[in-house]
Amino acid sequence: MKRASFELRVTIITLLLFSMVAILGLFAYKSYNEIVNELRDNTVDNAELVYTKATLENIYRAGINVKSYTITKDSAYLNKYEQFRGKVYDQLAEIESIDFKEDHQPIVDSIIKLSYLKVDQMDSLLKIHVAQRVNNAIDTAYQKIMEETEDVNASNKKSKIFLFFNNLKKKKDKGETEVAISEVEESLSEVKETEAKLNEELIQKELILINYGNELAEKISYQITKLESLEADRLTETSKKVKKDIQSLNNQVLIICAFLVAFLALLVVSILSYIRKNTRVRLLLKKAKKEAERLAKAREEFIANVSHEIRTPMNAISGFTDQIAKGPLTTEQREHVDMVRKSTAHLLHLVNDVLDISKLQRGKVVLEELSFNANDVFADVASFIRPLAEEKNSDLILEIKSNTPSVLCGDIHRLQQILLNILSNAVKFTENGKIKMEVFPTLIEQDQVVLNIIVSDTGIGMTQEQLKKIFQEFEQAQASTTRNYGGTGLGLPITKRLISLFNGSINIESEKDKGTKVVLELPFKFGKEEKVVKIQQEKEIDTDFLIGKRILVVDDEPFNRKLLRSMLKDKHVELSEAENGKEAVKLVKSNDYDVVLMDVRMPELNGMEATKKIRKINDHTKKDVLIIALTAAVTDKDKQNYLNSGMNGLVPKPFKELEVITAIYKGMNFSKKEKSKQENTVENSLSDFNEMNTEVDFSELVKLSGNDQAFYRDMLQTFINGAEEALENIKNAQEKGALEKIPNYAHKISAPARHLGAEKLYKVLKKIELDGRKQVFDQYESLIKLLNEELKAVLALVKRDLEK
Repeated sequence: MKRASFELRVTIITLLLFSMVAILGLFAYKSYNEIVNELRDNTVDNAELVYTKATLENIYRAGINVKSYTITKDSAYLNKYEQFRGKVYDQLAEIESIDFKEDHQPIVDSIIKLSYLKVDQMDSLLKIHVAQRVNNAIDTAYQKIMEETEDVNASNKKSKIFLFFNNLKKKKDKGETEVAISEVEESLSEVKETEAKLNEELIQKELILINYGNELAEKISYQITKLESLEADRLTETSKKVKKDIQSLNNQVLIICAFLVAFLALLVVSILSYIRKNTRVRLLLKKAKKEAERLAKAREEFIANVSHEIRTPMNAISGFTDQIAKGPLTTEQREHVDMVRKSTAHLLHLVNDVLDISKLQRGKVVLEELSFNANDVFADVASFIRPLAEEKNSDLILEIKSNTPSVLCGDIHRLQQILLNILSNAVKFTENGKIKMEVFPTLIEQDQVVLNIIVSDTGIGMTQEQLKKIFQEFEQAQASTTRNYGGTGLGLPITKRLISLFNGSINIESEKDKGTKVVLELPFKFGKEEKVVKIQQEKEIDTDFLIGKRILVVDDEPFNRKLLRSMLKDKHVELSEAENGKEAVKLVKSNDYDVVLMDVRMPELNGMEATKKIRKINDHTKKDVLIIALTAAVTDKDKQNYLNSGMNGLVPKPFKELEVITAIYKGMNFSKKEKSKQENTVENSLSDFNEMNTEVDFSELVKLSGNDQAFYRDMLQTFINGAEEALENIKNAQEKGALEKIPNYAHKISAPARHLGAEKLYKVLKKIELDGRKQVFDQYESLIKLLNEELKAVLALVKRDLEK
């Protein structure tokens, strides 16, 4: 709830921050846009002034060219004037097309009008000067004529005038020529007088035009100044407005930034507060985790200890009950003994359930994959449950559809456990009724099949409320169930967890007083007929193999030693006893035993430490004695520790006579085979080893693990780690010349190699060990090289199996 509150607070603050940033952005955009528009408008208005000034500039330049022309009479200036005049007209036309502000328009119109008048004034001025140019030309001509006339009279030189008059002379006589000259002179004099008067008039007009042009220039300049003044005032106003807008914008930004800083500070405070709280919570969680781990470990140890403490007295109760049952008993006594045996079996079942649920909760259960005959499994489970059903006058019917695949691959033992739990419940709650188990496939694919298993009964049934509780640990459908029918409430929770490991499903339908139907769907791969695991049935073993065998019983509990003595007394064995591991080691050193039945938890020296000491005895007969652990601690870790210490087998408490004898029988047969192999190994040469193939047989290890896949995998990994370490130690000892240490390293991994069925590797190791004990090192270099090659090959096979 607190975390949700923090997230809501942070979300609100973040949204407010985003909102403030958005508002700030909008305000800034709007304000800056207005300022830009103001500046853009000013730029446009400035363009009006620029155009007007440019026009005035061109009028000024045109005027300069007019003056230059009037002074120099150079036509080039006249051409330049025409160019500037064209530009002025173009610019005036462009200015006329612009929409000016209302206060600017009259001024601009006046400037345009004055500009046109100024151009007209310059045109008029040019016209006057062109007329003056003609008059000047006539005056020049008159002057030349007069000069020529004087020259004719003075020197009779030919000239254009002389030739002219000479031509006249040809037409007229000499008298007529003189009259003509006189007339021309009079006409020219009249023209001269007229021209003088015109020049005087043109000069007057020029003065008037010049004065008029100056007036126009002043007026234009005045209008420009007026326009500039208006523009300057407007710019001042605009500048003030822009400054005001910028100041307003800055104030708004400052206010919004202040809010942003406040919200950011609030956010930072919230986050820091959350971090502090979160740190405290993490520390508490870490502490709680450690406490939970400690409690889990304590619970595990508690369960293991309770299991051990329960199994220990149960061992005596169960064992002695079996021994009593073998003797002559009255009917009533036999009934009493049977009740004790059933109670013991029930108590053991409860202990196993607690251990199973503990392993499942810790994820320590791994399903194995073995080929099995499905029909045999279902028939075997039904055969086991049927007597229980008959005791309650109920019928158990097994129906397997014909299209059900016969050979499947999966964990046969966990499947049996699931079926036994379901059927046991059905039998428990069904009296004078019927129980039916149907098996048929619902989906058959190329490499797998989904089996549908339906178990229905006509028992007491359950209500819908009761159905909701059945998968809860230590829960029964109702409080009276445990009292009336027994159980811990762990059967179905264990079943559901196991079904989950199968990637299957379970569905239960029930109706009060009408019965229950359990529907299981379990996927299985198809198995191989040649790899089918046979279901082990308990069978009697001929105990003659025990005759004359020397057996050492090591246990700190007197009744356990007495129980074993009772079980073996009629087997014609020679029994010795020890109360602890320390006594056991002494007895083994001083006697030759065939079997040591070793308890694990004992004072002074426990069973595993005693086994390690025995394996270090410098006598092959004594150090290789068969040692079987008898213990109530049977977790996977415990099993691995027992085997790592050098023990050959395990019988869990409470044990039955047949279980002890079977363990001895298997151990002794295995030891005989290995002893024979060892004897042959001593005589093997390097050439014999080269002819052998690298082989590994995992079947013995599978049997030794009791088909416990997790334990089996742990054993393989332990072998890999131990083998690699031993090989490294052997190489180091060889390099340092400490060959006397190599036999111990070889011995350390010879037993695991034997369990793996790696015959060639085992023989090489024993050859290295035995030659080293005899101080025969001449073939050591070749043997170690061979060991290196063989061990690598075996490790590759083991790792490949482990990857499966």
